[in-house]
Amino acid sequence: MKTKGSILSAAVSAVVFAAGLLFSIGGTAGATNSACVTTGSYAACQTFLEIGSDQSFTVPAGVTALHAELWGAGGGGPNPNGYWAYQAGGGGGGYTTADIAVSPGEVFNIVVGQGGQMNSDSSTYGGGGAGGFSGYAPAVGGSGGGMSAIFHATTPLLIAGGGGGASPGAEGANLTVAGGGGGTQGGNGTYTDVSGQGGTQSTGGAAAVNPGNASDCAGSLPTDQGQPQPGSQYQGGRGGGNTGGTEGGGGGGGGYFGGGGGVCQGPSAPEQNGDGGGGSGFVALASAGISNASMSPGANSSQDGAGGAAGNTSSANYLASQHIGQGGWTGGGGDGLVVLQWVTPTSTTSPGPTTSTSTPSSTTSQQSVTTVTKPTLPSTGFSASSLAGLVSVLLASGLMMTSLAMKRRVRRVK
Repeated sequence: MKTKGSILSAAVSAVVFAAGLLFSIGGTAGATNSACVTTGSYAACQTFLEIGSDQSFTVPAGVTALHAELWGAGGGGPNPNGYWAYQAGGGGGGYTTADIAVSPGEVFNIVVGQGGQMNSDSSTYGGGGAGGFSGYAPAVGGSGGGMSAIFHATTPLLIAGGGGGASPGAEGANLTVAGGGGGTQGGNGTYTDVSGQGGTQSTGGAAAVNPGNASDCAGSLPTDQGQPQPGSQYQGGRGGGNTGGTEGGGGGGGGYFGGGGGVCQGPSAPEQNGDGGGGSGFVALASAGISNASMSPGANSSQDGAGGAAGNTSSANYLASQHIGQGGWTGGGGDGLVVLQWVTPTSTTSPGPTTSTSTPSSTTSQQSVTTVTKPTLPSTGFSASSLAGLVSVLLASGLMMTSLAMKRRVRRVK
């Protein structure tokens, strides 16, 4: 038989339990993650950083629209050691933004472009073209920056083009610049005879066409490595190369159609080497669920040794500390970036089990999620009002049982 003390203890415990649930119902909003910023009426967001492979995003339950921002990667810069002070840097990556109509559970493939690399004769992730080869390592051309993109299966929805790569020592009377990525057409190098041209909405950017350098660039290399190559869909062209010690051309930026590659410095030709063109951006038609779209191209590199700026660096989600989309100067270009925002459906509490579905699934731990919705009440089967009634019943029951126990004790004494 329970004593008076144990009965009161049970009643107090019930009150404490109920109070804890009532506090959960009125809990504070979730903390904001600094990795991305929600704007306007959006309540949650997710950042995708460059990891060198495809990523994915699954639309959370109840979500019917996404707001997307994409930055293409910047082109690789020239090697500053032992070369002229006024050689051009890499082109800046472009910017694309739009709203996407979606359905819960849909999966989208995400590409985040890799920044072009200094002195690199390898392509970069996202379609950045390889820099031209040279027998002298510091003279290898810079690779183009990769595109950033959102695909539904294999269908492109949004693309931000990457900037063209720089060519070491490209200076003098015919100083060339690397083309910025993005927009309906990627940026062109200054001179078509030595620099690659930007990709368009239907074709890759042309490779440099200088006839004097073409044969010198090939040398003993295969033609597709010695002579500069045009861009193609999603891929920037390779810069021209040579097995001697002269400078390799810059690679074209990746994009909807990639930029063309720049020519190498031929040992016997009077013309100099050139930089890569930028890759184009892309926005799908309204019939694909796209609305409120716009594109801002990255800047061509300047002639004073600086890389081109990325498109729309004023966005609240632009990561200036990571040099997103910045054309390279003393090293590689800045990586690309993709940020998604959405409105989280209003949560309701009802009897029976409930499941929180506000956090999307992802294929990589480098993605950051921000949610500002209130935490969902764990499944209890009770509403706030029914809990209050339960507390009253428990208190009344406790007092009644206490009274009966005291009456029985008095009878025994008699």
